[in-house]
Amino acid sequence: MSLPPLTRRTTLQLGASALVALNAPAKAEDAPAAGSRPYFVPAGRIGFIAPEGIETWTEASRLLSGDHGFSVDVYEQLRLGPDGDDYIWEKDDRSERVEPSIRRDGFEIREFRDLRYGDSKDYSARSIVLRDADWMGQVEASTQNLGLPTSPPEGQIARWRERTETLFASITIRPQPPIVQALAEVGIRLDAPHLHPRITGRNLILSLSSPCTNGEAWAANGPAIRCASVMTLATGGDNEEWEKLIQDQFEMTREMAGSAGVEPRSLEGPHVRGVLSAELEFMAGRFSTTLSLFSRHRFLDFTGYYDARSRGPILAAMRSIVDRIEFIKPA
Repeated sequence: MSLPPLTRRTTLQLGASALVALNAPAKAEDAPAAGSRPYFVPAGRIGFIAPEGIETWTEASRLLSGDHGFSVDVYEQLRLGPDGDDYIWEKDDRSERVEPSIRRDGFEIREFRDLRYGDSKDYSARSIVLRDADWMGQVEASTQNLGLPTSPPEGQIARWRERTETLFASITIRPQPPIVQALAEVGIRLDAPHLHPRITGRNLILSLSSPCTNGEAWAANGPAIRCASVMTLATGGDNEEWEKLIQDQFEMTREMAGSAGVEPRSLEGPHVRGVLSAELEFMAGRFSTTLSLFSRHRFLDFTGYYDARSRGPILAAMRSIVDRIEFIKPA
């Protein structure tokens, strides 16, 4: 029985964290000036002006200051109805709705303040939520004092207040990029139009038929293949230690697939290697299988979800991905 993807990636994630720590140790620093550069979340619609020194680290939808005192998290999804939307649009009693500080034509907008931090001068979270008829997105700006020996005299909230206001004021929404462009922005080249690829939020989703509704596009029901870590960045670059971590993860994934009672099903494509893990019945009559793909500098997991009738087509589609995908430098 295969382990959950996050468990199987623990070794590599720890290695990635070590490389990040070596390359950019947390230390106190002055809050940089705002209004420095535009940033559009890859494959998404949301963009904003980020202060200098606010960079992506391990995920393209999360930006951090060098000392981790300030972070920006972006989330996007298709409108799915109250059951799928309200956790962002309504939130719960841990958040307080406040008057929106921005307006954008064609979008409903709400703004929230996190109540869990009380009167702390360091910890805070504010979020802007935007939606139209088919799409919704959230930009959350947070302050914290993690990893610093002492708090700045004025506190992290005051330190970053002006930059937060400038960032929120600069939020812009672009049309959804075409899928070829969207994939290139997250460092993927995929020649599989028959699998109807689309990126929704942080997920790359493939299916056997073209979706007709937002629910089908999200693959809430029916057979589909999902990569839930498409925003993960190749943190190590060309670092030899990172390449070794990738190789170690490949070997561990192959061994664990074999320990589930099947021969390791290793696949070779022109640009990636793959390991197809053993099937898991996660509920009666519903199954999943994970295809882990590796290049020298990156790996991604694609999980297929299917029933007995769609098992053959989904597994065939998963195997075909190995020959059709390439990890490239993000556009």
